[in-house]
Amino acid sequence: MRGRFACAVAVATMMVATSSEAKKKDEAPQDVGPAPDFEAARAATEAAIKSTMFDPDSAQFQWDYGFTGGYWKPVLQGKKWGWWTCGRVNGRNRLGGYVGFQAFAVVMRNGQIVHYQVGDGSNYDFTEIQCANALKQGLLVRRTGEAPAKPTLVAERPVVLGFRYTVVPDGAYVSEVVPEGPAAKAGLTPGMVISRLNAIPVKGFSQEALDAVFGAVQQEATLSIIGRGDVKVSAVR
Repeated sequence: MRGRFACAVAVATMMVATSSEAKKKDEAPQDVGPAPDFEAARAATEAAIKSTMFDPDSAQFQWDYGFTGGYWKPVLQGKKWGWWTCGRVNGRNRLGGYVGFQAFAVVMRNGQIVHYQVGDGSNYDFTEIQCANALKQGLLVRRTGEAPAKPTLVAERPVVLGFRYTVVPDGAYVSEVVPEGPAAKAGLTPGMVISRLNAIPVKGFSQEALDAVFGAVQQEATLSIIGRGDVKVSAVR
C-alpha cells in the first residue's frame, strides 16, 4: 500500500513539475518569426472566419490595423506568440439580417494562423474587450499610409428617416441609427436590412434609385425589415 501511495505521489509531483515547466515555457519570450505579408494574412484569416459563418458569402470585413509582433493572450489560454491584430466582421444570420460588426483577433506565425477568435457581441464579449484594451494601450497601430478599411459597400448616405444606410444586394443596410431619433424609437438598429420601403421592393436597387425612393418620403415610411417585419418611421425634415 505504501509503495502504491509513494508511486502516486511521485506521478503527481512529476505532473506538477511538467505543468510548471510548460507554464515557464509559455511565459518566456519566443521568436515570432518574420512579419507576415498583409494581403496573404488577410486572405487566410478571412477564409478561416468565413468557414465558421452561416452565410460566408455575406461576410464584410474591416481591417483598420496592421500586425504587431509579440503575443496575444486569449482568456483561459496560454500566450500565442507571433504577429497579431484585431479587425471586425459582419454577416447574415439564419433570418437573413446582418448581425452587426463584431471584433476578431488573429495571430500569424511564419505565414500560418496559430490562433483566431471572433466575438459574440454580448456584454461580456472578451474579444471586443481585449481589442479595445490593446487599442488604448497603443498596441494596435493603424495601417501606415492607408485610411481605415471600410466594409465593401458604397459610401453611407445622409440621414433621411433618422438613420444612415448603404446599398447591399438584399436592399438597404442600416449602418447607423441616430440616438433618440425616429428610427431608434421605432426599434431600428445597425445591421438590419430593409427589403421594402412603402411596399416598394428595393432589393437590387442601385444607389441612385434607392436614394430617390428614400428622398420621396414626406411624413412617414413603412419599412420591411428582413427577419422582423414592418415598422413605421417618421421622416425627419
